[in-house]
Amino acid sequence: MVDVISRRRVLISEMNDHWLVKMISACLKKDSTKYIKSIKIMIEKLLLHMAEHDTTDSEIKGRDNITQCMLCLNLICICNAELMTNQFAPLLPYLDDVYLKRNVPKSTMIFYATSIFEMMLAHITKLNSNDATLLFKKLYSLLFIAPKMSKDAMNSTAKCLCALVTKIKSMIPKLTSIICAIYKNAINHDSKQDSQQGAMNRT
Repeated sequence: MVDVISRRRVLISEMNDHWLVKMISACLKKDSTKYIKSIKIMIEKLLLHMAEHDTTDSEIKGRDNITQCMLCLNLICICNAELMTNQFAPLLPYLDDVYLKRNVPKSTMIFYATSIFEMMLAHITKLNSNDATLLFKKLYSLLFIAPKMSKDAMNSTAKCLCALVTKIKSMIPKLTSIICAIYKNAINHDSKQDSQQGAMNRT
């Protein structure tokens, strides 16, 4: 399945109309009880495949497979994100700074992962505080590399953070301080660029 999906680039705007989404949605409408077990097995297989290929930086094919597996999980989430809720912790490592520093398509991975977490959060009634704090820290870290992310990845990260804070309102004070820090960094970055541009113009 991963190999079939990877043969054609999937645009973010086309994800809701992807053939896998249509197939799973059709199956769930016919007999959800019958197919839910199969979909859960599919999710576990994808996560296992990701773990097996998450080895060294030299394995380019492995890294591509991880990205495609994450896409598949995202497509499954679009159909029924509730089926992914018990995989919250296993997916957290794929937002680690160490992992994203490797030669992976960073913006693509960030979009897929944060999009999955955002959809999952809507179906989690009780979120483990340690998992919530860990996700919060990862999203916080990602927002500080925003200039290096695509617009879609940046938007998805912000939406995921909002979904998390909505779920756990005690995080609102922390979010406020983060927004202030990001705003301050953005101003400093713009001022630095203006100074550099001014120096170049004078030269």
